Amino acid sequence: MTDGGLHAGIDRQRCIGFDRILDTDRRIQGTLAASPAVLASRDRGDPIAIGWQPAIAVSASPRPIWSQTGGDLCFAAPAVAEYRCTPTLIAVTPFVGAPDAAVEALLVATALPATLWLRGDVMLHAAAIVPHDRDDDAALAIAGASGSGKSRLAAAFLARGAALVADDSIAVRHERGQVRCAGLAGGYHLGLQFGPNPATQDTTERAFHPVAEHRARRSARLAAIVVLEDGPQTGRTRLHGVAAIEALLANRHRASVPRRCGLEPRALHDVAQCARTIPIWKWPRHDADALLDDDIRRMVMPNAGMHNNGLREKGQR
Repeated sequence: MTDGGLHAGIDRQRCIGFDRILDTDRRIQGTLAASPAVLASRDRGDPIAIGWQPAIAVSASPRPIWSQTGGDLCFAAPAVAEYRCTPTLIAVTPFVGAPDAAVEALLVATALPATLWLRGDVMLHAAAIVPHDRDDDAALAIAGASGSGKSRLAAAFLARGAALVADDSIAVRHERGQVRCAGLAGGYHLGLQFGPNPATQDTTERAFHPVAEHRARRSARLAAIVVLEDGPQTGRTRLHGVAAIEALLANRHRASVPRRCGLEPRALHDVAQCARTIPIWKWPRHDADALLDDDIRRMVMPNAGMHNNGLREKGQR
């Protein structure tokens, strides 16, 4: 794919998402403004061009959800849009009648993570924050299944003075001898439950809450990962070895992409390296608010030179 049919006559803007430069014809919710210094930096690689194509009619013959054509990875969301992805380009073709919000939501939730996998990142289903008392650029990632409370816990940290790195997914990459994480730091989504009402039809909506620029971090050093889980046997457990790797593999975001594109060996290597380097914790979902306690959170993500103690460990020899 060359330019994907991007319209040269449309005003384009550059913003930051997942600590990559996004060259897009529409501002994407949650991205950050790109300063001249950031745009001049070579650290982030080539920009990712994102362009919306004219809407097309829904095909009478359903297309496969994922397919590959040459070097393009194609994602077809029924009745919403088709997305063609390469490491440097996402072409978005909506279907006639699809709401813009739905098209953008799947761009952020699926197409952009797919492109980041193609660029060599590891995508995790996690929020991430920098706590209020950390001045060393250290982030805590909160992983878990949809509905496990990642955004709610991140919002609670923000209410206590933390900075936001990501709301729902993070790109993990090794840079300059560090494991770093990045996401969409411009805000977070939090569900609002409406009671019985003919107008709302008792639905749950996820409202977007913007974050002030000084409370957003384009990227941060990944200092610890907490995986929120349900279950009677789930306790506060530090994971090691195979258990830590399995926890990360179970919380990859859009994990079918590396499998489909032949990237699984590299992805497994990167996940294993992350598990060896970063403290990984399994944490009961019902006990998630305990992480807001500064002493407990410091034990989970200690400063350099400190050691964890007092909690059960699994998989360590």
